Amino acid sequence: MRSKAIEALQKQLEKTSHSAYFISNIVEVSYLVPFTGSSAYIIVEKDEIIFITDARYEIQSRDEVKSSNVKIEIITSYTDALKSLEKYKSILIPPTSSLSIYEELRTLNLSVNIDKVDVITQSRLTKESDEIKLIKEQYDISARAFKKSIDNFRFGESERTWAAELAYNIITEGAIGESFDTIVASGHRGALPHGVASDKVIDDAEPVIIDFGSRSTYNSDYTRVVYNGNNSDVLDIIDIVRTALLKAIDAVAVGKNSSDIDKVAREYIDSTGYGNFFNHSLGHGIGLDVHELPYLSKSKSTVLDNNMVFTIEPGIYLPDKFGIRLEETILIRNNQTELLSSHLDHYIYKI
Repeated sequence: MRSKAIEALQKQLEKTSHSAYFISNIVEVSYLVPFTGSSAYIIVEKDEIIFITDARYEIQSRDEVKSSNVKIEIITSYTDALKSLEKYKSILIPPTSSLSIYEELRTLNLSVNIDKVDVITQSRLTKESDEIKLIKEQYDISARAFKKSIDNFRFGESERTWAAELAYNIITEGAIGESFDTIVASGHRGALPHGVASDKVIDDAEPVIIDFGSRSTYNSDYTRVVYNGNNSDVLDIIDIVRTALLKAIDAVAVGKNSSDIDKVAREYIDSTGYGNFFNHSLGHGIGLDVHELPYLSKSKSTVLDNNMVFTIEPGIYLPDKFGIRLEETILIRNNQTELLSSHLDHYIYKI
């Protein structure tokens, strides 16, 4: 159980004079207690935590949710469980609650208020030691899967074939599955930042962006490029993107704003004349969700701190030609940066 997060929720109840904090988002439920099922609620009271799920997960919940501080309730109806909240008169919910849950709660005889502080999201910004361990495991798994896959990649096959090979190896290496739909974008399709694998046949003269990750409870996220060619235009863009990546990594430090890290990479790419072709934010946090705070963006800023985990992934995308994106994942710990993605120690791979 995330004791610090639970304590923060209980302090928020005291500050706001609400009777309970209600969590329905399953990702946030699994953050607060070690539950791997797909349906559950948590009610945090000032002196008690109630975990609610249905009979499908009765044995599982009693095995996983072992804390003596958590009361487990097995229900037959989630609608009835929501209705039972009326006894609290006034509750807080996180802003990540679904609209359907919010609307259903609003029909009940109680006051429903959104936690504008968003305590859970703020708690998730910095990772605890067990979370870091689980994230590292996924980076190890997905790196092993990529190394196995690259031995079997062949030019003349489709992007979808490469993606399927990688997805298979991600599972056989120990993950539950992919953290997102694998991107395999070759040649002109590399200019699509989210070019999910297609039936396009991969040519040996074109660069191929491969963006992939694995997940169990936590996620990983890599981007590497396969390129066997020697086109000077491609090699120049690779060098620019790699330099932007390294400059951004060097700029990471506790106390800096995440937007400043984005600015370092963006200004360098601007100086090369390719600023208009870098059309997304520099990076994002990674954990229970593959995209979470902190965001490294010119429009969103978070003060960086120890135990934050986030990606840095600059890219240049030239329409109808090709694209290059390179990515590392950073852990800040003890005021130092650690590359969680160092298992794949090349940015460009040949086959």
